[in-house]
Amino acid sequence: MTGLSSLDLSYNSLNGTIPLGVWEMPNITYLDLSSNSFEGVVSEVQLNHLGGMQALLLSNNSIAVRCSDDWLPSFQIEQFGLASCQLGPKFPTWLQGQTQLEYLDLSNNQLVETLPSWFWTISQSLNYVDLSNNQIKGNLPLLSDLTMLQMLNLSTNRFEGPFPSLPPAIMSLDLSNNFFEGPLSTSILPRLSFLILSNNNFDGTIPHSLCKSFDLMLLDLSRNNLSGELPQYLANNNLSGGVSDSICYQEREFPSSLQRCKELVFLDLGQNKFSGAIPTWIGEKSLSSLMLLSLHSNLCLRK
Repeated sequence: MTGLSSLDLSYNSLNGTIPLGVWEMPNITYLDLSSNSFEGVVSEVQLNHLGGMQALLLSNNSIAVRCSDDWLPSFQIEQFGLASCQLGPKFPTWLQGQTQLEYLDLSNNQLVETLPSWFWTISQSLNYVDLSNNQIKGNLPLLSDLTMLQMLNLSTNRFEGPFPSLPPAIMSLDLSNNFFEGPLSTSILPRLSFLILSNNNFDGTIPHSLCKSFDLMLLDLSRNNLSGELPQYLANNNLSGGVSDSICYQEREFPSSLQRCKELVFLDLGQNKFSGAIPTWIGEKSLSSLMLLSLHSNLCLRK
């Protein structure tokens, strides 16, 4: 198979070590071995054979990727999937020279350091970054210069500081389960579809700039210190789409504006301090699309 340029074996039940011949295909540019049961160690010994590689996807196996800090890859890769590849605890410094990166998944790798200063300037082509389920700490720099960035998942880490500055192209942002604090950004993000900020320390009101996110489908602000009413535009119209829609935030009175969310499918108001009787409109035709309702851990009274 010396002429083979693309090989996709993902989502099978393949096990054992990755055969040596896989690394020695001279013309391979796309290799997807993700979501199998491969095991063993992958090091620069194997990776040095991949001089023309453009996409290498090894996520969700039982392998350990182990490369020395001073290793210089022979390739300039565009897609790198290394989720659950036991990269930690140190951040892989050999990524620094990958200036063509578009897709990078380093989730669930037990990374514990702060991100190196070069990380966010590694490639102007980055559009997908997943660093979730690690223990990365520190503040985020200005990210507005990453003009191609569309999906950013930093959930379940130890990031802190204010809400980051984001590029207008961002479509999906997950900062949940961190230590971010302060007010939410008032920047207009017109392409934003998914915004998940739960379990942080954000405070203040929900900004009206979200009303300019015309494609917003999922909004989760639960387990923060937010207050105030849902902005009128969000309440009137548009939390609707192809996924379960949600509004989750903390307040002491049931937000009456929610009864205008005709397409609302998922509503989580749990773990707040709502008191008094549950309003009748929750069970009426105004929320006819509602499929899941959570009001747990409040101070509600039976009417």
